[in-house]
Amino acid sequence: MIIFQILLIVFLSPKCYGLLPSTLPAIQTRIISCASSASSSASLWSHAEEQQLQEFIDVSGGKRHCEIAETKFGRGLVATKDLKPNEEVLRIPLSCITMQTTDDDNNNDYWAGRLAAKLLATKQQNDDCPYISCLPEPPSIPSRDWPLTILEEFQNPDWLRDVCLAQEWRYNQWSNYQQTTNHPYDVSNDIVLEEDNFLFSSASLSFKDNEDDRPVFLDCLDLVCSRTIRTGRTLQLVPFLDMANHASREEGGGYYKKGNDDFIGLYAGERGISKGGEVTLDYGRRSNEDWLLHYGFLPNRNLVETVELGKNRIISWDDVGTANEALKQDCRILLDAFETTLQEDQLLLRDFHEKVPASEDFRYTLALQYRIARKILLSAVAGQKTASTASFTSAFGLVDAN
Repeated sequence: MIIFQILLIVFLSPKCYGLLPSTLPAIQTRIISCASSASSSASLWSHAEEQQLQEFIDVSGGKRHCEIAETKFGRGLVATKDLKPNEEVLRIPLSCITMQTTDDDNNNDYWAGRLAAKLLATKQQNDDCPYISCLPEPPSIPSRDWPLTILEEFQNPDWLRDVCLAQEWRYNQWSNYQQTTNHPYDVSNDIVLEEDNFLFSSASLSFKDNEDDRPVFLDCLDLVCSRTIRTGRTLQLVPFLDMANHASREEGGGYYKKGNDDFIGLYAGERGISKGGEVTLDYGRRSNEDWLLHYGFLPNRNLVETVELGKNRIISWDDVGTANEALKQDCRILLDAFETTLQEDQLLLRDFHEKVPASEDFRYTLALQYRIARKILLSAVAGQKTASTASFTSAFGLVDAN
């Protein structure tokens, strides 16, 4: 345990930042978002600024049947009329969108840094831009500002290693931005660096790490990673649409698609939306580890949650009811190895909610919810009855399925 803590301290040094490039979603998925941060950042802008953004979309040729408003998840979008299933809710012209094409052929993941650089330039050149004025604070994600004491509460060393890699990725984005901005030409090797593609070896250049610039760039990077959508090889920051909070398709979440090469449309989910109801967007399906790492929250009832047992063995809800006794035994072994039981975690979460306001430290709440979700799945696959299998993880507290 001591050796593991030492390794974590090394990995979590001040130079490491990031998101895992290997877990970036594929086509037509929300990249990274944090609906749970909306309420905490709601005071950063005024209703006048929200109105300016809405007017900007309207005069730019956009179409909408929704408006900015407070929701149960904080700031979001609500319908201004009854909307049928799959009906267009919002249309944003491409002229309003900031875009960046990925470099699949070059096998690099520097799109985030390039898009962050574009956002930073916009902020510096036009700080009163309606979109810029309505941007929230960057989301709180593990690789940004979570202390080791909180990370250890998740009781998953493998995920902690992912956080370390994510921090390194985040720092590398900053490194590449600095080198390209300040050193467009490598004199020592007589190689012209292609500024648009970031084609260089990070070890081939030496540069001064400007500590004053780094926090600003990393803020832009985290905003990019929390608000970007993807269509094919193109990543986009889409004003107004990026205010939609998450809900799965099963919960009525909508979807987006590119139309006629001149706009991005947001569409109602299969349930439709009543006037005054919240307009939500399905951000995609992923493990709880990815939700935490990239979004900073946990979804309500993650039906695609998985738990790794080791030796490349991964269980999911599809394994519930299995006749494989070896698999069941592996689940029991992992359950016994945890520092706390499922029932103890459920009591801890209940007591924490009763004694401490949720706003005090949502990260500890997330840790308990994450542990509970893993242990419920493990118990279900192991064939064990639990005190409560109706509790699922949520960004806003326990949810009773009944």
